[in-house]
Amino acid sequence: MKKIILIIALINFSNLNAIEIIRDQVFENYLKETLLELTGEENIEFRLINDVKENAFVIDNNYIFFTKGILKNISNENALISIMLHEYGHIKKNHVFQKKIKADKLKEFSKYNNIFSLLVGLSLSNTEVMFGTSLTINEGLIQDFLKNSVAFENEADDLMIYYLNKNYLDKQPIYDFLDDLSKNNLDDSYRRTHPTINDRKEKVLTHIDKGNKSIKSNKFTYLKAKYFMNSENENYNNFFKNIKNGKHVKIKDTEFDQIFEYELFKIGMSQENAIDIYNSVIEIFDNSYVKLEFLNHLIDNDYYDLLSENINVYKNNENIKNEFYYLYIMGKAYDYFNQENESFFYFCNFYKKNNIIRLTDYYCNKYDRNKINIIDLVNEINVDINQ
Repeated sequence: MKKIILIIALINFSNLNAIEIIRDQVFENYLKETLLELTGEENIEFRLINDVKENAFVIDNNYIFFTKGILKNISNENALISIMLHEYGHIKKNHVFQKKIKADKLKEFSKYNNIFSLLVGLSLSNTEVMFGTSLTINEGLIQDFLKNSVAFENEADDLMIYYLNKNYLDKQPIYDFLDDLSKNNLDDSYRRTHPTINDRKEKVLTHIDKGNKSIKSNKFTYLKAKYFMNSENENYNNFFKNIKNGKHVKIKDTEFDQIFEYELFKIGMSQENAIDIYNSVIEIFDNSYVKLEFLNHLIDNDYYDLLSENINVYKNNENIKNEFYYLYIMGKAYDYFNQENESFFYFCNFYKKNNIIRLTDYYCNKYDRNKINIIDLVNEINVDINQ
């Protein structure tokens, strides 16, 4: 099997904490579809953070982050949706770009296309089934970024209330969530930057109409089962308990047959045809990260014809092009096709994007730009990283 071993030499930042992003197609699809249904907004992406603490935040006007800890402790879906609408309120009110972040704190990060692209490394422990990414952000920077004013929080709550009323959603779950929050030992920074819990509870009681609609989704149930095995569906819980214990036990479910196969496949338990699994989950969830993962699988498992069929289609997909590893996978694909000029071009731009000077110089000096097709040149990173 042909493999490329990638070693990424990162600049050593001081006091870094690695924040791992879990690319979960069910999670991303579930919240994106729900937000579209409730607000008409279709340009927001969602990411799940591998952290058991309960948190949700916005650090860009196109992404909302949730920690998986929220899935553990929220049993009513309306509460999760209310939190999502609150975070969407920060985006809608443009709070991110109103924050007073010192420019010198951001200078060392300006080399990246966006804050979501900060890289720890490429995990290819089993390249046949998966590859993953982590996000590294200076802890002090992110804390500064998340220090919202009381006014911002009130505005975000107001927009949450507007959409809860507009969609006749039951207010009791978010009230109960706030009530539970008040029982936690909140630190001083939270108290300084948020309205009091009692004020927020009073606003919910006073301004939310008597809607009684509850959102019920099997995707929410699936996610609680996957990450904490505490969903209302014991079949789902048992499926993931068995996986954790190394047991291969199939579950039949009309909605999630293929995604359960995908979960088994990722950890090497499924004997089903990997191509069929990928095609099925891509058709169901249309997730750009999984499409890129699929291309990686085709390269590593020598599916020359299938890779040839898919690469040009996926290469021109704007959502896939926004994925962090897009340029790297394109370089890897052209290396597989023995098209060195194109391969060096894409590796050059991958390393240039991430300001890894030594590898940028190596690859950027090894291809002839005049021989790169126009369709590929549109992916060129036009920055001088030596400045």
